[in-house]
Amino acid sequence: MKQISSKRQDIIDNGYTWLGTPYQHQACVKDYGVDCAMLIAGVARDSNLIKPNDFKQIPPYPSDWHLHRENPILLDVLESFGCKSKQINKKHPGDILVFKLGKTASHLGILVHDNLFIHAYGGGVGKVAINSLTGKWENRLCGLYKFPGI
Repeated sequence: MKQISSKRQDIIDNGYTWLGTPYQHQACVKDYGVDCAMLIAGVARDSNLIKPNDFKQIPPYPSDWHLHRENPILLDVLESFGCKSKQINKKHPGDILVFKLGKTASHLGILVHDNLFIHAYGGGVGKVAINSLTGKWENRLCGLYKFPGI
């Protein structure tokens, strides 16, 4: 396995602490509830990459916005935190994976190993879990970002 920086390892370690947290739309409370966007924000906060006040920048969004609109709300939120897009073929553990579900980029996860990622997913899972970046997830991967300061 490739050597990763201490900041990236901190992101991964903080991601693991959210495992099992129930899926709850627009919540960000470990062990109570979180959605995919707020998981990224929570891990960034816990890793001291964003300030707690940065959460005020996240606009309310309906849980099904991605089914009816092409507006990439999640990408706007990532960029407002200072996350930067990367070439999709340059993945490293600790990066943010962007998936297209519906009409636009609408789901996020954190790469924790070459082929594993952590994400908060309501569809059939209902909690923060680890999945392989294969099959439907690999096919829906549409973007890659790095956390601010990485």
